[in-house]
Amino acid sequence: MKSRIVLIIVFISISLFAQNRAKYIWETPVTYNVNAPSEMINELRKEVDTLLKYNALAPLRVYFGDIIWETYFSYLEPARVITTLAKAYKHLTPAQRQQVGNYIRQELSNPISTPWGRNDPILSRTEGKRREYHQLDQIWGYDNMSSLDNRPVLHILYGIWLYAFNSKDFAIIQENWSNIKQYYNQHSNRELNLLSGLSAAVAVARMAQIMNDNQMLQTVTNHINSYLTFTGLIQSSMNFAYNGFSGWDAPYPYDTDRARDLIFMGWIYLNISPEICRFLDDFYQQQVLQHHQNEVNKFPLWWVRSVPYWSRWTGDESVGLPSEVCGMASPIERWIVKRNANQFSLYTRSAPYCIGDSHWLEMLVDAIELYGQTDWVDVRSFNDSIPPSAITDLRVEYIDSTGYLIWTTPSDNGLLGGPFNYYFKYSNSPINNSQWNQYPEIPFNKSVKAAGEVDTLRIPALGNDSVYYIAVKSSDDFGNLSEISNQAQFNTTLVGIDDKYIPKEFFVYPVYPNPFNPQTNIRITVPEISRVSLKVYSVVGELVDTISEDKIIAAGEYSFKWSPKNISSGVYLIAIYSENLNSGKTITKTIKSVLLK
Repeated sequence: MKSRIVLIIVFISISLFAQNRAKYIWETPVTYNVNAPSEMINELRKEVDTLLKYNALAPLRVYFGDIIWETYFSYLEPARVITTLAKAYKHLTPAQRQQVGNYIRQELSNPISTPWGRNDPILSRTEGKRREYHQLDQIWGYDNMSSLDNRPVLHILYGIWLYAFNSKDFAIIQENWSNIKQYYNQHSNRELNLLSGLSAAVAVARMAQIMNDNQMLQTVTNHINSYLTFTGLIQSSMNFAYNGFSGWDAPYPYDTDRARDLIFMGWIYLNISPEICRFLDDFYQQQVLQHHQNEVNKFPLWWVRSVPYWSRWTGDESVGLPSEVCGMASPIERWIVKRNANQFSLYTRSAPYCIGDSHWLEMLVDAIELYGQTDWVDVRSFNDSIPPSAITDLRVEYIDSTGYLIWTTPSDNGLLGGPFNYYFKYSNSPINNSQWNQYPEIPFNKSVKAAGEVDTLRIPALGNDSVYYIAVKSSDDFGNLSEISNQAQFNTTLVGIDDKYIPKEFFVYPVYPNPFNPQTNIRITVPEISRVSLKVYSVVGELVDTISEDKIIAAGEYSFKWSPKNISSGVYLIAIYSENLNSGKTITKTIKSVLLK
């Protein structure tokens, strides 16, 4: 009887463990309503633009020592940038998203960069576009680093799934499913001992569910239930990374205490997914936090690669940290330490180390998403059938003989919280919704602002008629199209401007007169339509007056007058804030004025 009770308890425990693991297999984080500073998003897009110019990036040669052949190579894994592009996808422009899909397909088929169909799972150190910003006269050390040839490679499968999920381009899974399965089976025996391998297994389970491949789904689910243990997971992952199966097949064979003391030993967290971080937070939080803090104590400014730490990445005389440290530390900082947006964004004040610096760029994506709301959703049922709200305040304004469309960004009651793209149509007669697809379109080539913010679009030359009707629909990431907006009328006879009079840059002239009493003038130029504010502060930073606030002005030169009242004599600082409504770029200039009474 007792043995029967024991068996029942064991069976129930196993069932509960399997149920507990289910959420880590099927739930993924989705972030929406992101309101990150525009300079962070612009930097991400700029770096992605550079990355997209080159397929088949070569491994990065990291050289911090004083002996030229002592070196270290990162990004040895084929197609590593796919994960970076997948994570950045939601924050890219429509044009960039289109490029990403093409880039990933080329990456998976290019013999230099593809993960499959290779004799060696590690990229050649000499083939492909160099990542280094500086020129290399010779790739020193490429033949002297065989100990790195056992680096994990399976985690790229998580990037493929994430791209498909974020883009809804599930065809890429179907196109590569046989290769994905073969790649997983080839490396799973070894890499499921690592957290990055378990992250890949989660992705393969999801792809098997999409492909209705029940046999593969059962195989991978069994693997996850076997390896994603509730005790001993961290230590076993560390042991495998140290020792491997036979000593030197370990992925990170730092075999001396001296090396371990001078290297950020967070490699077991490298390429970890949010889902596995969530599992660690639930069952290994204190152990992970203690281990992480021990490593951070070695290198407190771990996100600054040029900080003069003595390390051993490229020999005993090395000074500096590779970008991999960002990949080791930032997932723990976001998902387990749980830094807030302001704290985490400090880490991105460093800079990418190379072209396609995946670990740094993924840290930047984490920083951006901390300015939004993140929910865990079940990938099997995650969908959004609700379109954005219709725009009801579309209007045309003529500013310095230039026509602009102006509207308020609508909300989206669906899962992502806002529209992703706009479709502006025009006609010389009122627009009929039933013939929407037949009307010509005004291109919208910017990113969409947050819900509730005012947005603008300069109206291009439309034709020879004097009056045009313009309407807009917006769509979300799931392709849901809003209802048609109200119709605005554009009169071409009211526009026309010579571009030679448009200033090329934002500029603030000195105030005049200065000193002054009772009035002074502030003259500025703006190169594109902008929102400007002028505020006055005392020398101790106290706001004492507002000259203008949130005024929308077209490209040109403008003069503002300041006639202070009930303000004593003294030195005052006039701050001019300008937001370019086309690019989102913000600029602040401060000038000094002296009031004499």
